[in-house]
Amino acid sequence: MPFFDSHCHLNHPDFAPDAEAVWETSRAQGVDTAIVIGYNLASSHHAVELAERLPGLYASVGLSPHDIRTAPSTYLSQLQSLAIHPKVAAIGETGLEYNYDVGPKDLQQGIFQDQIHLANELGKPVVIHLRDADQDFLSLLDSTPPQAAILHC
Repeated sequence: MPFFDSHCHLNHPDFAPDAEAVWETSRAQGVDTAIVIGYNLASSHHAVELAERLPGLYASVGLSPHDIRTAPSTYLSQLQSLAIHPKVAAIGETGLEYNYDVGPKDLQQGIFQDQIHLANELGKPVVIHLRDADQDFLSLLDSTPPQAAILHC
C-alpha cells in the first residue's frame, strides 16, 4: 500500500548531507509522495529545490510562528513568488504557537492571516501549526477562513 507523508522536513539542515538517501529509503518503504514543508524563507526555497530534484516530492512554502522574529518585511511577496512554482502544493507552515514565546500574539495572528489570504488567492491549502492557541485560532477562522487546510501539532 502506498503512503503519502503530508508533513516532512527533509529541508532541515540536519538532513543536508542525507536528504536524498532518506527520501530513497522512504520510497523503498512505501512512501511514494510527500510534501516538504517550508517554515521560513530559506527552508521554503530548499523545499522547492528538493521537490524539483527528487521524484514524488512536493513543497509547501511558508513562515512558521517560530520564525516570525527573523522574517524580512518582504516575506509575503517572497512566498508568493515561490508559491507559483508548479511543485508547490500548499502555503505554510503557518499558524499560532502560544506554548513557547516565539513572538507577540498579534504579530503571529497577522502573519497567519496574511498566509491564509495568499493561499486563498492561489487556490492552495494551508498547512497550519497550532499549539495552545485554540480560541484565537477559532476566532481567526471565523474572520479569515482558508479554502482548505491541513492541521498539525
